[in-house]
Amino acid sequence: MLNSLIDKIDAIVYRVSTLGLTRVLILGLVIRIGLMPFTAHPFDVWSWYRDINKLLDQGINPYDIIRTLRPLWILTLLCVGALYIWLSSITGAKAVPVSELPREFNPMWGIKCIPGPLFNILVKIPMMMSDALLFVLIYKLVSERYCEKTGILAATLFYLNPTVIWISSAWGQYESIPALFTVLSLYLLLKKRLVLSSLSLLTATAYKVYPVLALLPISVYLLKREGMRHFIIYMLPFIALIPVSILLWSRICSFICSIGSGVFFDIFGFGLTYWSISLLIPLDTTIFIPISIGIMVLLSSITTYYVLRADFGKPLRDLTLLIAMIGLTIFLSVRYPTEQRFVWIAPLLAILASNNRFFFHRLGALSLLAFLYMQKNFPYYLLPIAVLDTDALAPLFHLTSQLRVISGDFVMRPAPLSAAVLALLGIAFSIIALSTYIEIIKTIKNYNNTQSTPL
Repeated sequence: MLNSLIDKIDAIVYRVSTLGLTRVLILGLVIRIGLMPFTAHPFDVWSWYRDINKLLDQGINPYDIIRTLRPLWILTLLCVGALYIWLSSITGAKAVPVSELPREFNPMWGIKCIPGPLFNILVKIPMMMSDALLFVLIYKLVSERYCEKTGILAATLFYLNPTVIWISSAWGQYESIPALFTVLSLYLLLKKRLVLSSLSLLTATAYKVYPVLALLPISVYLLKREGMRHFIIYMLPFIALIPVSILLWSRICSFICSIGSGVFFDIFGFGLTYWSISLLIPLDTTIFIPISIGIMVLLSSITTYYVLRADFGKPLRDLTLLIAMIGLTIFLSVRYPTEQRFVWIAPLLAILASNNRFFFHRLGALSLLAFLYMQKNFPYYLLPIAVLDTDALAPLFHLTSQLRVISGDFVMRPAPLSAAVLALLGIAFSIIALSTYIEIIKTIKNYNNTQSTPL
């Protein structure tokens, strides 16, 4: 059944990609604009709203911005906040306190208010723009090396991906921004624009930390194919991270430790991972933390081995494979790989899928499972509508009340049935991610046979 559904989706994607670049771009924009005002992940968008108010009330402290490990996003929020303050003073738009909503509408987790449609639109504009720029960039990257048809297909596979659309325009997470600068760094690297490529990857890292992992295959590529001089030139902008790392050393160490041994409340793992089983079955941390760390070390070692082994005969193909492999390593080893992380590897998988049926089907399956997993927030992601009309949402909360459990500490968890569904989706995602990971290894092993490799 899953394969049949994916085949139908694939056929639709192929058909849509024949519309041409401009029409696909307009179609994606229309879908995104339709979702932006009235949907939002209640915690994340409230967090952006809270951070903006804190910055505007207390002023800008450079150290506080840097220590967030995402300084450029905080600066982006400042721009959004300034525009929101101006427009809300004109329109009278405001957030609605959760205390003024019906009790069953409360999304818990300490959320104090629900920002309205105006804030949702403004805070999601950077994501919409980065999605569109990625669409154009993927097209240029692929079409310049192969053909226009392949370029349009690769760009469409990313841009009209339901998970990408949902995370940027419905959820309100900004993962497509670091994804944009990561792919841009690849594009510039292949154009021999080393400094600009390095600055682009550094920009991605200043939005989210994990894009810095792409530095490993890029460094190996430069040392093997371009020489020590080019490697040194590329690394120079990253010298700026040294004083920042010293300044934030304790926070960085705490962050790293939390990846391996941290536990979120009493939930051992969740997200697009087999560890979602802990939503249904409590896991003993004394047993499973060492196991999870062992899996992380094993997969990281395997990935590093193949990065060091690659000879980068085809730079685009090999860099795309290896960075995608790093992203899959995160999903297969980290215990909290939340759904928005998928957007970082989605453009890489789209590039691979544009010229390889295996990756085409795997991208479709991973995207479908990620999209289904994200529906766990239904109907809370519709709360912006409550700013306009609470009566319209009341039936949805009544119908779904048995799917969640609320504890005394204002924490919402899935009920057993919901937990079972999420566990199955997480396990299925991991199985397909592992098959993709193994296929990448096979491709790297055989990449000298260029007739059978993807790019």
